[in-house]
Amino acid sequence: HGFARARDTSTTMLRRFAMRATARSGISVRAFATGAAPKAPAGKPEVTAPLQQYGTSGRYASALYVAAAKANVLAAVEGEVQQLTALVEKDAKFKQFLMDPSMAKSKKLAGVKEFCEGAKFTPITSNFVAAMAENGRLPELKMIATRFEEQCMASRNEVKCVITTAHDLTEAQLTKVQDSIKGHAPAGSKLKVETKVDPRLLGGLTASIGEKFFDLSLLTTIKKYEAVIAAPL
Repeated sequence: HGFARARDTSTTMLRRFAMRATARSGISVRAFATGAAPKAPAGKPEVTAPLQQYGTSGRYASALYVAAAKANVLAAVEGEVQQLTALVEKDAKFKQFLMDPSMAKSKKLAGVKEFCEGAKFTPITSNFVAAMAENGRLPELKMIATRFEEQCMASRNEVKCVITTAHDLTEAQLTKVQDSIKGHAPAGSKLKVETKVDPRLLGGLTASIGEKFFDLSLLTTIKKYEAVIAAPL
């Protein structure tokens, strides 16, 4: 019963967000009651999220994508969400403010509204952040932002590729690595490469492309040898 009530509350907040975000564009929000995309007005093509995502983060991300696409501000909203998540990573006090579960909901809501106004966010992003604050979903911001990014990338036929190495790669090395792994991406897709440095790898690299993961790190090689050596004869 508790889970059902929580799910109903989440659905209600999605409906409220959709109403606020799309009121000026005349978009029907009835379908948001189930987390589905709202119906397009007669004569206009239906806008749906390119990916079918599940769970709370998936429902919020899909709702945000459809609302932004309907209002023709998808690129702006994508940039604002990235700006917000980057600030959370950099500013410990701001992160604590957003994630603190003990803070009164009214105080947190007033705070995020003031922040969005100061940042000059679009009404779509501002209303969405307010909806998360009202429903106590701000601690899930990172996951929701990640799922939203997946939707945006899918709409452009992009596939995220994360390359992690023990040391920074030169331009030539990065190009060589990209050429080696791009064949693992879906046909016709474009790679959106993100590089990371993790000294713990010692050498080599790891790469993820969509659901695929390749571990060519020296650390993993050493661990394999250690396992062989430690195995009973």
